[in-house]
Amino acid sequence: MITFKTLEKTDLNIILDALNTAFSDYIIPLEFTSETFKYKLTNDRINLNYSVGAFQNGKLIAFILHGSETYHHKKILYNAGTGVIPNKRGQQLTTQLYNFIIPKFKEANISRIILEVITTNKSALKIYKNLGFKTYRTLHSYKGIVNNQPRESKYIIKQFEINDWEKIKTFWDFEPAWQNDIQAIEKGKKANLSLGVFEKDTLLGYVCFNPKNNIIKQFAVKNTKRRNGIASLLFDYLSYNYNSNFHIVNIESTNSSTIKFLENYGLNKVFSQYEMILNL
Repeated sequence: MITFKTLEKTDLNIILDALNTAFSDYIIPLEFTSETFKYKLTNDRINLNYSVGAFQNGKLIAFILHGSETYHHKKILYNAGTGVIPNKRGQQLTTQLYNFIIPKFKEANISRIILEVITTNKSALKIYKNLGFKTYRTLHSYKGIVNNQPRESKYIIKQFEINDWEKIKTFWDFEPAWQNDIQAIEKGKKANLSLGVFEKDTLLGYVCFNPKNNIIKQFAVKNTKRRNGIASLLFDYLSYNYNSNFHIVNIESTNSSTIKFLENYGLNKVFSQYEMILNL
């Protein structure tokens, strides 16, 4: 018999084990350590009260982890990971999990659920569409190794702390996805680092990244200072001082200028995802 329940009373090691088992043969295989799992819990704002699992004989065989946040007085959830262990697939457990938990979300006044699904994952796409999720936008992820030396420049590159997000937002061409948004960077301040290019005291461009896994979470250049090599200065600095193996996720597909820069810089698109939304 399979039972369903939320995960706030489930040991984190049990969830971690199920997560690694479920994603061991994924399109992009993943393996979390205790440290990287704790980072995910923080970065994705995972709320185990809103996360749900399927149990059989006391064993966690399927799960959906949800992050939670409040925007403009509306409660939003983010599907931070759906998984079914390999020998329990084909039983529509993802659908059953959502059918179990969605009525509870409505009672809790959750307004929407956001998720990302790899565009080639046809089975997952079918499940989410049948549940009522609608595609909002397409996001690309890039990776590559670049060994560039820092170049001479009249600008200054230095570490800084972002304390004026309204100013930073004027640099953006698109709204960052959940894992890279303002809340994620604020929650992950201990793990993330921000570098800026300055002309005297004026910020011209910046990058936020995690130096442990070298994932770039945000980067942008002031609109009036683009095509001056500022983004290249930042990436060259990262390559020389931290790690030349770049990984940047969830660039909106319509943002042609950023995509052109990444590709010209030598990064390759490794996968694309649909960001999908279910309004409750």
